[in-house]
Amino acid sequence: MSSTGEIITLRDGRRAVVHRHGADTGRRVVVFCHPAPGSGAFDPDPAATRLAGVTLLALDRPGYGGSDPATDWADVPTAADDLAELIDQRRLGRVAVAGWSGGGRVDLGDVARRPDQVRCVAVLATTAPDEEVPW
Repeated sequence: MSSTGEIITLRDGRRAVVHRHGADTGRRVVVFCHPAPGSGAFDPDPAATRLAGVTLLALDRPGYGGSDPATDWADVPTAADDLAELIDQRRLGRVAVAGWSGGGRVDLGDVARRPDQVRCVAVLATTAPDEEVPW
């Protein structure tokens, strides 16, 4: 299956786009946060996603792809709350989350804010906050 985008409405009235990649079984769901810049239309390895039987859900973060910008600055907590809302709206329960680059910070934000939603987490090429690393 190729990526399809579906518009959802968040609690604050903003629209966000969710992309679905890979298998359409719904049994093995991974919520993926895209790198920045970019959008959830990006699947890092479509063949591997399909072969693994994974349904990859990717939410366009505020102001990216087809998602409305946040009413204020689109920070990590805002994007993490949007991700949590997607998981709640879809009634996914505890899922695997993966984030690449700037998306990794969003995944970690979801883990910190809503550990009840996360079964496991993976971050790839994600930078630490500047204030936490003595460069």
